[in-house]
This record gives sequence, structure tokens and C-alpha cells, in this order.
Amino acid sequence: PHSASHDGPGLRLRMSDALPAAEAPVAGELVSLHSLNRQELNGQRAIVTGRLGGNMRLPVQLIGTGANLSVRLHNVTRTTGESADVPICRICFEPAAPHCPLSQPCSCRGTSAWAHRECLTRWRRSSVNIDAAIECGQCKQRYRDQLSIELIAEAARAQRDNFGSISLSNALEMAREFADQGHYAEAEALYRHGLRSLPTAAHGGVDERVTDMACDATNNLAMAMLEGGDLGGALPLLRRTLEVSRGSLGDRHPSTLTSVNNLGLVLKKGGELEEAEQLYREALAARRDVLGASHEDTLNSTFNLAGLLKAKGDIAGAEPLYREVL
Repeated sequence: PHSASHDGPGLRLRMSDALPAAEAPVAGELVSLHSLNRQELNGQRAIVTGRLGGNMRLPVQLIGTGANLSVRLHNVTRTTGESADVPICRICFEPAAPHCPLSQPCSCRGTSAWAHRECLTRWRRSSVNIDAAIECGQCKQRYRDQLSIELIAEAARAQRDNFGSISLSNALEMAREFADQGHYAEAEALYRHGLRSLPTAAHGGVDERVTDMACDATNNLAMAMLEGGDLGGALPLLRRTLEVSRGSLGDRHPSTLTSVNNLGLVLKKGGELEEAEQLYREALAARRDVLGASHEDTLNSTFNLAGLLKAKGDIAGAEPLYREVL
């Protein structure tokens, strides 16, 4: 673990002696202190973090390198806990400026709520972790912007250049991002690419983990097809996925219940309300038993069934379900 001690007007951090010289921070680089138990390295860039006086976060500047790293306080606004006199960027600790306003890019609150767009863009581009490039590391909200697609595509190109192909996880992550942003044709192609690397899943397979992953990807593929206007293609795909999921995972497995719910949704879109209602009721009953009435998936099934009953003109049946969701 890192340790800290006062050293004159500044502060001295003791970093691991095993830190590779090539990854050592550069003197004069700005770092932030807010959680002393970790450091993030990206080439010559380091963010060393630590706690000073409770929740106080102080921007500092490196004035040395090596195992013993000295830092001094940087002269910018500082905040304590949740009460900040002036909102500042969570990355550079500077307040807003006329040419550089602050924004709230995610669901974080308090001192982590604000960031300059330019600072956040640089942070996301410099991260070696693709998750940090597309979602907030604290609240986990996805940014869902063009930069996310650009960064995922760059990671995929690098992986293809280095290893000859895109990994399953990268293909599915890219597909999800494309679908979330309405690029359904691109999402469909990537989901199909990912599924081709799971040959056993087409026949149910014997590996539950692989079958679960394949059913999840196929459900997402079908939803992308549906949103892209291919209801005729999504319907048989979901029927086959549900058949495989029931046979390999069981009727009450979460992936099976997702398939039940999604098939109901597609049938409702196609006007087959009676069969859709049966599936919605099956998903709702199983999710209430397995997950509980207040689980997000259960509430989703409740809302879906309420909407179907309303579409059929059964307002008396839909109303208590809507109230349950509320």
C-alpha cells in the first residue's frame, strides 16, 4: 500500500519500488488525491489518489519521480464533501470558464457531478480500459455518444490487427453500443459475428455458460432486428432461441424468461395478442417467484402485460398492474 507523510509545505507519497521505470510519472504532471489505496497508470501518465482530512480532495502537482514522489498543492478551487462553493471539474479541478463550460455527463452527484467536456474526452481517449471509455467508472451510466462508438471501433481494429480477429466480448460490446444508439444494421452484423464464435449454441450445447451467453446475444440480435424493422426475421429467431433455452437452461432460468418476454413483445408488435399475453403472463409469474415483485425485470414484465391488456381494451385488468409498477 502507498503511504503519505508531510514533507515541508508539500506532501510526499511513497510509491511501490516495483513500479516499472517506463511507467513512472513525469515531473510537473498534474495528479489528483482522493483515494490513497490505488493508482492508475497509462504509459507516462499517472493519477495517484489519496484522502486528506476526511473527504477533502486536493489537486497537487508532481515535483519528483521514482519510489519517493513529492507533490505540492496546486492553486485551484478545492471542495470538501458534498458542499462545494463553486462547482469544479472532477478531472482537472478547475471551475467553468466562458470558453470551457462544465457539464454533467452521467448520474454522479456531489463533487463528482461536473466535468469539462474536453477533460472528459481526453480522459476517455487515454484510458486503457474500454469500459472507462464508454461508461462512468462510478455510477456506471453509459455515455451513449459518437465517441463511444469511435473508441470501441478503435479497440476492435487494434485487436484485429494484433490477433487477426475481434474477440467475442468486443464484438458484443460494440453491437450493444450500436443498438443503444439506433445503428441497428451495424449491431445486427456484430451480433452475428459474435454468435459465429459460439458454434455449440446453435444446437443448445452442453455448456450452460456458453448457451446462456448465446441466448443473451441472440435475444439482443432479435431486438436489433425488430427495431430495424425486420419483424419477420426476429420472430422465428426468438422462437428457436426460446426452444433452445427451455431445453438447455430450464423454464425459469433468467435467459429463458428474457426469451419468453421478448417473444411476447414481438408477437404483440405483429398483432398476435393472445399468444403474446400467454407469454407475458408466464414471464411475470416466474419472475415474481424467482426475483420478487420489486425487481426491475419483474416490473418490466408487469408493465408489458399492462400495456398489452390496455391494447386489448381491458382497462380494468391493466389499471392495477400500472399501479403496481408505480
